[in-house]
Amino acid sequence: MKHPFLLIFLLGQLFHARAQESVIVARFQNMNVKQIDVLNNDYSNPGVLFKRRYWSASLREGEVVQRFSLVKPTFIIFDYEDAAVKKSFRYQFLLSPGDSLLFTTNRQGADYSIAVTGRGSENNQPLIQEIYNMPDLKLYARDSLPERVLQAISKQNDNNKILAQTYINKNKPTPAFVDLLQLHNRYFPVWEFISFKGEQKFSAGEAFRRNQAAWQTEEDALVAANPLNDLRVLNIPDFVYFLPMYVIRKKELLWEESNQNPTSFYKNWYNTNQKEGEKLFQSDMENDLRERIINKYFHEQTAEFLYGALFKSTMDEKQENVLKIFDHFQKQFPNSGYLPYLKPYIEAVKAKEALPLTTEMVLIENQDSVKTFDDLLRLVKGKAVLLDMWGTWCSPCRKEIQENSGPLKEYFKDKELRFVYVANYDQLNTEKWEKLIPYYGLTGLHILANPHLTKDIMDRVKGTGFPTYVVIKPDGSYELARSKYPMKRSVLIKQLEEAISSK
Repeated sequence: MKHPFLLIFLLGQLFHARAQESVIVARFQNMNVKQIDVLNNDYSNPGVLFKRRYWSASLREGEVVQRFSLVKPTFIIFDYEDAAVKKSFRYQFLLSPGDSLLFTTNRQGADYSIAVTGRGSENNQPLIQEIYNMPDLKLYARDSLPERVLQAISKQNDNNKILAQTYINKNKPTPAFVDLLQLHNRYFPVWEFISFKGEQKFSAGEAFRRNQAAWQTEEDALVAANPLNDLRVLNIPDFVYFLPMYVIRKKELLWEESNQNPTSFYKNWYNTNQKEGEKLFQSDMENDLRERIINKYFHEQTAEFLYGALFKSTMDEKQENVLKIFDHFQKQFPNSGYLPYLKPYIEAVKAKEALPLTTEMVLIENQDSVKTFDDLLRLVKGKAVLLDMWGTWCSPCRKEIQENSGPLKEYFKDKELRFVYVANYDQLNTEKWEKLIPYYGLTGLHILANPHLTKDIMDRVKGTGFPTYVVIKPDGSYELARSKYPMKRSVLIKQLEEAISSK
């Protein structure tokens, strides 16, 4: 199985160097290729992280030309399909500033020959695609101890080293390329093991939890021997994609610690007692805690990138404390290349946080007034309703609201459809609940559910998680949304139109 992708080169001052144009000309001979999909793998680059990472380019007479303005070596990926035989391909290029590559592939019968020529071709020969394979770690998904998976990763890394040396001997790549091959081999076990370990609590369940200390010991040893702040590694794509996930795994471990050792947790992470610390923690278990992790374990450009990745994730999901965190970030990195991309987003968050509740946002905070699903059905009888079961704590719920609430309201603005939002497990989050309603522009009826109401609705509609969408007809009958999660808006719209017309 191929590994997602390799590495980029030296970091240092290259980020601030003057950009040079690099070009890849790709020719597809005796093939039916309509377009290529391009991936710029320089994920820590501000323009890539916040603006343009993927795009498509159409072929003209079997050829496509892609130009890049680069300040450092960057991995670029081309995905393409030969429609004549319905076969997909992927080729990775290491493109350095000033490179000019000609990539040619030719289908002759069932065989595809590939040639790469031009400036920089020594770093881009076909064998480079084979250098980094990854073991099939699914074989160890039920393991309660880490020994076998560590052995598998180590064995694969040894094989990768052999392939890398074969490539070096045959193609004589640049010295910088050779240095980074060695660096990639050094860090390969770090991200492979920690990524696998993060999934074991789901795969092996209780067997993993009983032996969690053994897994953590191995992780700690790998990180101690291979510092995650080594700036040379920041532009290895596998490593850069791994870093934000590492912060999330740390966050999840701290969630566990807050239950198991609350006194030390609040002392170490919030510098206060349990009562005061719990208020801070419960108000934002995501963004604020991730910032604390970044500042404790990372510095310089690694911390700057992880702040950027944190902001990127908040754009889709939770915006708690974004303004405060941005203020910290701007003071710490006043010349960051991320700032021009972040400032419009921050201004938009600031404006939305200032929005008040309107008369079209009706709140029912008295949990005794709507105790059961029947109480809710009586409340809306005679109307077609979209019932959204969500929570302020629920990242998927909030992402779906951001993506779909506005378009749905616009589509049904002149039709008899009522929107009802039931906030679940939010009894301690009343203030946040009231702020998010105008933040997302959620006109409609809002119910702060007690646990009994949540259970009654979910049991009767056979909902299995959040968000859950329920379509209620004017006669009081109901059914789960056919689109379920993630929402297919067109499917839900059709179902809602049927409910409206059933009156």
